[in-house]
Amino acid sequence: MKVNPRVSPEDIDKLLSSFLDGELPVRQLAEVQRLLGSNKKLALRLDRLRRCRNLLGALPYAQAPAGILESVKASIAANAALAQKVPPASDARGVKHLMLRKLVTAAAMFVLVGILAAVVYSIVSPQSPADRPPRNLVAVNRPSNADAGPGEIVADIRGTLELTTPALVEAGTSIDVAIRDAELADFVTIDRQPDKTLYTLTCPRDRLDPLLVRLERDWSMFGPARLVLQADTPANRVAVAGVTLEQIGEILSQDTEDRRARAAKFFAVATGTPGAPVDDPGTSNEITPPKPVFTDDRATQDPGSQRSVGEMTVSLTLVLTARQ
Repeated sequence: MKVNPRVSPEDIDKLLSSFLDGELPVRQLAEVQRLLGSNKKLALRLDRLRRCRNLLGALPYAQAPAGILESVKASIAANAALAQKVPPASDARGVKHLMLRKLVTAAAMFVLVGILAAVVYSIVSPQSPADRPPRNLVAVNRPSNADAGPGEIVADIRGTLELTTPALVEAGTSIDVAIRDAELADFVTIDRQPDKTLYTLTCPRDRLDPLLVRLERDWSMFGPARLVLQADTPANRVAVAGVTLEQIGEILSQDTEDRRARAAKFFAVATGTPGAPVDDPGTSNEITPPKPVFTDDRATQDPGSQRSVGEMTVSLTLVLTARQ
């Protein structure tokens, strides 16, 4: 299906922007989705527009230097007052003097605008993703993870959420909007490939709940989801197929690795799935139902060293794959 050649590129960009913002009526939304599925150039244009939005959204906010606003206002007020002093038309010397002052004022304004532009650019100049560290994350040294270098961010909770969809562009747009609405744009890196997209989220655990709530709106777009729970102990590396968002939140809300593995195994047995990633030689595909616990099995810790689940760091990779 081809786009009407009479439609200008500006109109197409406006239509795609409304599509990304979720502002299109149902009829136009369906038409745009059909066009994206059959027109590779239009899908590429949508992807470029989304990338531009991500880059603009990644720009840091900063305040201008103190006193610059007052200086600009004072300069404009002085120039305006100077321009209002008009000499009599019959006075040739006054006319020449006025023209000279106008030229000086214009030159001063150009210089001021140039200085202001340089200051603004120095404040909001974009950084590359490699130079911009994730926000609000704390580097943690854990003896159990020997591969982490000094100062690296080590996640307390690690996992992979595998999603499939027959509509890769629409599903990717839904996840992009969910990340934006959950205010997690500064915590995610995105790797878009022809047949799949990887979203790597590294954020405090309590920042993940709004994303799960937002994803629930369009959860029907995805096929059966599979959560792979990573762990330092091979026995605690568990995978749950057919997992729901509520089950994901329940698993990731546990405060220890053992408790997260126990919750994952419980849901794996409930859904009738093996419960362990078959491509991991350190895990077993045989899972028995977890034994009930009647007493608190948490290890005794110094009260000053305990952290709540919300303070923990979670690293969750969403793998969105196209399904034929």
